[in-house]
Amino acid sequence: MAGRKRKIYFFEPITTNADEIESTMDATFWPSLHDHVASLEDERLRNQYLGHKYAGAARKEVSPAEKFFYIGKTRNGADWPDMQREGSDPTALELAEPGAGLVEPAYLLPISGTPYVAALRTTAGPSWSAIENWLAAVSGMDVQGETFELRPYVRHDQLARLHAAIGVSKLHLKVEPGSDLASGTDGVIGTAMREVQDLGAGGVTVDIQLSFGHARPDEAAAAQIAAELQSMMGNVKFRSASATLLSPTDEEGMEYKKDAVDFFKDRVTGTALVGTSEDERPTAPAVLKAMTEAIRMFRESNLQ
Repeated sequence: MAGRKRKIYFFEPITTNADEIESTMDATFWPSLHDHVASLEDERLRNQYLGHKYAGAARKEVSPAEKFFYIGKTRNGADWPDMQREGSDPTALELAEPGAGLVEPAYLLPISGTPYVAALRTTAGPSWSAIENWLAAVSGMDVQGETFELRPYVRHDQLARLHAAIGVSKLHLKVEPGSDLASGTDGVIGTAMREVQDLGAGGVTVDIQLSFGHARPDEAAAAQIAAELQSMMGNVKFRSASATLLSPTDEEGMEYKKDAVDFFKDRVTGTALVGTSEDERPTAPAVLKAMTEAIRMFRESNLQ
C-alpha cells in the first residue's frame, strides 16, 4: 500500500528591522539556528500565540541522518476527537498517561548549502505565522525589534515556460470590472470574455475556467489555448491567471508532463508519500524520508 500524499512547502528566511530594511540569509543561517535552539532550556522552547500553546525543539535523526526543527501545536482537550476500536462504537479518547495531551506537529528541514527550508505540517498543525513567531522567539529576534518571515520560494520564469509549452490542459483567468479587453483578445477565449464584459456594460468581474479534466487533452485545442493565452498575457491586466501547461519531455514533443503555473505568484511546492499506508502513524523518519525526496526534486527543478 502507498503512504499518504502530503504537500511540502519551500521557504526563504527574511528579516526586517525597525527601519523596514529587509535582509536575506546565507547558507549558515539554519545550521547556526539549530545549534542555538539545541542549547536552550525547555522553558525557552515554549510560547503562546493567538491563544494557542506551542512547543518546539531542534532535533536530529539517524536514518535519514538529518537535523530538523519540530514545532508542535498543543490541542485543547475540548477539541480531542473520539476513538473507535474495531467492531465497537466510538468512545472518548483516553491517553494512557495522566496529564498527557495531543500535539499537532510541523517539521522544518533545512536544505543544506542553501538558505532555504522545506516544511511539512499536519492538517491542524501550526500556521505559518505561528511557526514564524516561534522561530523569532527562540532566536531572540522578537526582542531585537526584528520581524522574521518565511517567504515562499517563487519561480519567475512563467512566461518562458508558457512559450515552451506544447499546450494548455487547464486554464483559470479573472479580470476586474472595467478591465480593457480590447487588445490581444481576438481568439475564442478572449472574445468570450469580452462579450460577457460587454453584456454587463463593463461593470462585471469576468472569471473563466477551462479544463480537459482527467482526459488526455485534444492536442490541437490545447495548443490553441496556449497560443491565445500567450497573446493575452502581454495585453490584458488580469486579476489572476493560472494554467496547467503541457511541457514537452522529449525533443519531438510527443511526450509531455503537466506543469502547474500561477502567472503572478508561482509558489513552488512538492508532494511526497509519507509512510507505506494511509493509516500509518507519521513517524519522524517517515516524514523526513518523504521530505528529503521532495528536496531532491526541488533541487533538480530550481537550483541547478
